[in-house]
Amino acid sequence: MPFFSVVVPSYENGALLPACLDSVRAQTLADWECIVVVDGSSDDSADVARLFAKDDARFSVEVKPQNEGLHHARRTGTELSRGDYLIYLDADDALVAPDVLERLRAELTAAPCDILRFGLVAEPSRGTPEQSARGFTAWSNAESGRVTGERACSLAFVEPLDRSIPWHMTHRVFTSSLAKRAFSLMSRERLERAEDAYEYLVCASLAETERECCEVQGYLYRMGAGITNVSTLSPENFAREAQGLRACYEAAQTWAESFDAFDLTPAARGLRSRLIEAICVTWNDRIAPENREQAAQIMAETVGYAATACEMYRTVRYHAGAGEWSFGTDEQRAYIERIRGIADRLAQNAEPGPSKDHMELMKRKADAAMSTSINRDLLDRMAQEPLRIFVSAHKEVELFDSDILQPIQVGAARASRRFSHMIQDDQGENISELNPLYCELTAQYWAWKNVDAPYVGFCHYRRYFNFADERFPESDWGEVMEERIDARTQKRYGLDDESIRKAVEGYDVITTEVKDLRSLPGMAFTPLAQYSAAPYLHDDDLIRALAILEDLHPEYRQDVSEFANGNHSCFCNMYIMRKELFDDYCAWLFPILERFVQTTDMSRYSREALRTPGHLSERLFNIYLHHHQRNGAGWKTKQVQCVRIIDPEPSCALDELDLDRTHGLPVVPCVFAADGNYVPMLTTTIYSMMRNASSTRHYDVVVMARQISGDQQDQMARFFRRFPNMSLRFLDVSRLVESYELTTNNEHIGAETYYRFLIQDALPFYDKVLYLDSDLIIEGDVAHLFDTDLGDSLIGAVRDIDFLGNLNMPDGIRLNYAREVLRMAEPYDYFQAGVLLLNTAGLRDHVSVQKWLDLASDPKYIYNDQDILNEYCQGRVQYLDPSWNVMNDCGGRIGNVFTFAPNDVFTEFTKARANERVIHYAGFQKPWNTSHCDRQERYWLYARDTPFYENLIMRLFEVDGTAERHAKLDLKNRIYDSLGPLAPIYSKSKRYALYYVRKARG
Repeated sequence: MPFFSVVVPSYENGALLPACLDSVRAQTLADWECIVVVDGSSDDSADVARLFAKDDARFSVEVKPQNEGLHHARRTGTELSRGDYLIYLDADDALVAPDVLERLRAELTAAPCDILRFGLVAEPSRGTPEQSARGFTAWSNAESGRVTGERACSLAFVEPLDRSIPWHMTHRVFTSSLAKRAFSLMSRERLERAEDAYEYLVCASLAETERECCEVQGYLYRMGAGITNVSTLSPENFAREAQGLRACYEAAQTWAESFDAFDLTPAARGLRSRLIEAICVTWNDRIAPENREQAAQIMAETVGYAATACEMYRTVRYHAGAGEWSFGTDEQRAYIERIRGIADRLAQNAEPGPSKDHMELMKRKADAAMSTSINRDLLDRMAQEPLRIFVSAHKEVELFDSDILQPIQVGAARASRRFSHMIQDDQGENISELNPLYCELTAQYWAWKNVDAPYVGFCHYRRYFNFADERFPESDWGEVMEERIDARTQKRYGLDDESIRKAVEGYDVITTEVKDLRSLPGMAFTPLAQYSAAPYLHDDDLIRALAILEDLHPEYRQDVSEFANGNHSCFCNMYIMRKELFDDYCAWLFPILERFVQTTDMSRYSREALRTPGHLSERLFNIYLHHHQRNGAGWKTKQVQCVRIIDPEPSCALDELDLDRTHGLPVVPCVFAADGNYVPMLTTTIYSMMRNASSTRHYDVVVMARQISGDQQDQMARFFRRFPNMSLRFLDVSRLVESYELTTNNEHIGAETYYRFLIQDALPFYDKVLYLDSDLIIEGDVAHLFDTDLGDSLIGAVRDIDFLGNLNMPDGIRLNYAREVLRMAEPYDYFQAGVLLLNTAGLRDHVSVQKWLDLASDPKYIYNDQDILNEYCQGRVQYLDPSWNVMNDCGGRIGNVFTFAPNDVFTEFTKARANERVIHYAGFQKPWNTSHCDRQERYWLYARDTPFYENLIMRLFEVDGTAERHAKLDLKNRIYDSLGPLAPIYSKSKRYALYYVRKARG
């Protein structure tokens, strides 16, 4: 048997088939067979294939008398195959190089798997844009790692497109047993257009493992060479296209309903959503304008009115946000408005249900995109401004309220997303494509070629000028450090339009301050030495750029020497100039950089080193200024401080979840609060919740936080991708709470405890939200808790047995506190706030967020936010089953405190402790800081699966408790024994335990 069977379906591909089969015949690995399935083709495909078979017995030909479609052609090739592994190669594509099969065999031999995805290279043809080919290549080669079949299905069909993997049957290797079994179970109907989405869903669901080796760039995809996706379609042909895609997603749904190894329904739903989106793209790209209305009606009748209108609104939103609405012609704007009109008409017939809800959401987003896009009036106002300072940005950032400070998106030609509230640097004459080399200079080039204003200036989204009369303290590097962009910062540094005009008026050139390099940190005292000290830059680049300058402008030789060997420089490519001076500078600068780029091999440069032209321009700007000042240009110049913004990110806000993310499942919003230090515990709590969650609900997990790093967020996001019915979102609340003094009276309670007060405004699109502490283990499905009918109650919570026990203490202190300080009419109704079902709609009307936070600053409260909630929500509380918040036995409090509580409360607690749905480690003893924490075995059962397990183990061994400090050997025995049930002998977990035990023993 051959190692590989290469299956090549061919229909009307006679002209391209020879190159395809030649790429197989040229393989250095000889152990293969190639099965060409000629699918009722009317051209010479059969004759071409027979010629190859005549010369090489490894080729075989199967000719079908009638065309049955690609799906059945692949099935036929699969059934005839004899190899250990199968590769599907389309007749209009090819293998990239002769060693592809040899390299793939080495990969499979070294690490066997059921499906191996290898690299694809898209080659544009027949007018396909180069940028489209680059984007398709990047997406096709997305990393996934080694995943299970369930995870592969989720990655292909459930994850957002920017985190998904392709579903192509091509550029994958399948084990023969998997492929034969999968095709034997697949639909016998004719499937076209998206048949590979359905085929891959079946194959991936049956596979145990899939991985990628995209470094083997083996599959040459001739984009546009085969069946064209750009020719105009008649309404009749469009109807067949739509029906074909519908047949594929219906086949996927049928397969998911019959499949029982795991829940395949979310993947089938995701496949349907993406195919419906594909139908809309076809409608947008290939239907003549005069046929749009008719084709839209056909699509609605095929896939549903709500789904069709939804995709139309999505198209409107995309175009409005992509720049056509902002910068397009009147015809483009009219086109967008026409799509909107078609969507509105279809929406009137939308069928009730999740699809209609999704449609309404996309309609609102389309409205928002159209209303927030820069309109022509604003553009005209910006163009008429005599002083235009362009703020370069490549991402969403906070901006000052100013007509003079005008945001410009740099590298817009290469961006995956266009920012509708910014100018783009790819309009008119531009070098936007060169942004990786030229950095913010692409904005300067754009302004040179397209702007006509008396003054032109440039700064960055992180760096601005100080236009105020006051001088401010600077960092060691000569910059004024400011926290963020807000009204206070604008006023402090004179970044309002009136102050800017006043500061600039009468000057020819304004720059950042020239600094003496000898006063800056380090030992680089000259511009040459400073450039040489930059770790990613190449010393000789600056030398060669200066040589190019001297060659083009010999009169600058003295200026080059005096600057390069001097001790002074200004930085950041920030300046404001009169337009005639700016034009002269650009006409001088860009030819120098262009020659440098043309004469420099940067193919092996790092990402930062590729930015060399941008770095060079900072130095060249100084030389240009020096030359004109030396030669008595008579310019009136001014130097101002540079203000660096530490956090330029936009103010945080969350949007309502798209239904394409929830796939129509009812949503359970769950909010947590944490900081970076608490991420391991937070992850464990969320994981326990999702391990016990229902597959029929979608869990919108929102983490309210300060100082959770991007790396931590990414690590959590990667871990939780295993749950397709969960969204993980982070909301930075720093700005919301910075003006409040949030302290607590308990050292084991952080200020994050107050974030629950922010929920009612932070998630305005939810009328009910579940709040959960991060020191819990959740073993019940919180959807059942969320479904509790609160009626007019503001909060759902469990009575606090600890507080109630203290109420019955003989000293009467806690009872007096509840009555006198908390003013509770019924102290025994006091609830515990670690698990809360919040009626956010009612809370918004009851108490404002500002009032909550004002109360949080009052030192009279013992239990801080919990006391405040009890005081202000009393009488409007729905008491929950105690099993939803069962506090553990911290410090022996069950016997010492809980037993003092009213008998019926203690009885309910005892019953709940025998059937805990939420275990709450409330108190100073936590599983990660002591070896004898009650219920710790339940905690470690979940914690050991998270990526932070080792971090938690290290905390456990590095924190010396009171007893442990005097008895490390006893610590070793207790911890080792406690880990025993979770760490089988010789397991990785046991080895970690042994390591840290030995460390504790010294």
